[in-house]
This record gives sequence, C-alpha cells and structure tokens, in this order.
Amino acid sequence: MEELILLGESFTSLLYAAGSSHKEAKIVDIWEGGSLLYGWRLTVPTSLKCLDRVPIFCSEPNHIEELGGEPIATEPNISFIGSEEGYRSKVTLGNEVEIQRDWILEYTRNRYYARGGWCSIFTRLRSRVKAPRVYGELQKILLEDRVLIIKGSRIKYGVVFNTLPLPYMLSKLADRELSNYLGTLRYVSFYIVSLLVKKTLSSLKVTYVGKRGYSLAAVVELPVNYLVSGLRNYAVVYCFVPTTLGKLRAELFQKVLTELRKLRIIETYGAVVVERGYFERYGLLGAISPSYINHVIKELRRHDIYLGGRLGLWQEKTIHDITLSVRALL
Repeated sequence: MEELILLGESFTSLLYAAGSSHKEAKIVDIWEGGSLLYGWRLTVPTSLKCLDRVPIFCSEPNHIEELGGEPIATEPNISFIGSEEGYRSKVTLGNEVEIQRDWILEYTRNRYYARGGWCSIFTRLRSRVKAPRVYGELQKILLEDRVLIIKGSRIKYGVVFNTLPLPYMLSKLADRELSNYLGTLRYVSFYIVSLLVKKTLSSLKVTYVGKRGYSLAAVVELPVNYLVSGLRNYAVVYCFVPTTLGKLRAELFQKVLTELRKLRIIETYGAVVVERGYFERYGLLGAISPSYINHVIKELRRHDIYLGGRLGLWQEKTIHDITLSVRALL
C-alpha cells in the first residue's frame, strides 16, 4: 500500500487518522503546535491545563458530545460599541476583502462551549493517533516526482491529504500555472490577545467594537467556571484586532491593554495572570470563485494530492462541518 502523507497536523487530519484503516499514514507539519485548536499549555496554579487560542462555539450540544467532549450551555450578553457598520469595516479591512463568513459575529447565536476547552479535546485526539510525525519546513513539492522536500530531506508519497493553508501549499509547488492562483486567495489576519484574569463573571460577554479610534474589533469574556467547575474567580478575555503582518508591531499588545481599560473590561494590568499574543494569518477567509478552486482541486488530484479542512479547501467550516466531511471520507 502506498504511503499516505497527512500534510498538516490539523483537527481534520487527526480525525481522519483516528478513524482510518490506512496503516501507512505519516503526519507532516511545519511545527507541532500548528493547529489553531492546539491551544496554549498552562503552568499557573489552577486546574485549567490549557487555554484555547480562540473561543469556538457550537450551535448544538451533540456537535461537542460526538467528539467525546462535554457541552456547556452559555447565555451570552452581547453588546456593540459604535455601529455594526464600523465593526464590519474593521473585519474586512475597510471593505477591501470580501469574506466568506464572519464566524466571530456568529458568537451571537452559537451557544455551546466544550468543558475544559477545545485544546483538551484536541490533545486527547492527538494522543489517540499513533502515526509517525515529521516536523519541519515544507520547502518544495515536486509533482512529477511525487516528492515532498522537508528540511532538505526527500519524502516519497503515494497520496497526499493536505490541510495546510492553501496559499502556503501552492507557494511550494514547482508548477507555475497552479501557483498563479495565489493572488486570488485573500484573507483577513488577526492579532489575538488571550488573557487569563482575576475577574468574576456570571455569564459569557461578547463586545463588538465598531467605534473609530479603537484597534479592537471584538472582545470575548469567558468565565473559567465554564471550563473548570468551581473556578469562579477567573475569566479568559479574548481580544481580536484585524491587522496585517506588515502592520504588526510590538506595541500593539500594550495598545490592546489600554483599550481594555478604556472599555472597563479590565481595571488594572495586575489582574492579568497569564497573557498570550498570537498572530492568526488566516483569520477570516476571502471569497473565491468556485471555478478557480475547482480547477486547483482537479489539477492536484491528477498528482494524487487531495485537499481537506478549512484552510486546505479554503472554505470556512464549523467544527461540525469538519466532522461530517471526515466521516464522508472514511
């Protein structure tokens, strides 16, 4: 049986590997923590073992239960500061990017969170998959030779199932015609600040910031009691700042803290127990012509490269969408 390469240690790849009878699979990724669901490991003296990089809510509790998680029902307190139009302008970079779907705005209607965080579900899933891992930069894909160049080493493949970001993967192809599609793949990046703070919250709070003068577009305040029973005097604060890599500056973190104080979300920096800053390049995916993506899919399949997942297919997906798509493959 030819070797199957799962390109990207993503939620999609791990679900597939856990349910597949293909024994020759190998997982290849740039680094161990590449998935958005990997989360942050914590060493602070609380019973919370990891922190999600972004909050993810589901519309139905069974979408979490089918993954072995415990759903927690939330009752969000939603507010807008400024106009919804102002918020929309921020998350489209001044209407420059036509986005497929605004999953941050969907926090207003998706109500179920996973006890312990999605990072806990991802960790359990990852431990179930025994496939060998190879971590390193993908330097080139030689289609005609059916070879991946990873850190200077050649890996011969039979079939590739790619869930790495499509722009990244296309940039590694020797095929000039396919790499020309890079310019059609637009997106909105986010600088995401995650804070574990000493703060008592009775319910989930989501604040959308459409007001000018603020870099923030949205703030999500999640009671830690949703994640770990009995831990009532802590909250996780997620801050979303639409930006680009070229505009990313070290002082942006301090600016976010200043804006949180102005919005009275935190009172002092002393309340912060854990802080993480994270640049998510592919925050919101831009729309793309179906004929473009279908052509790319068709040409790659000629070389036994298949696309999957949110970033691999360049298609906004919910957790449940991903679960259903993987089941269809098994």
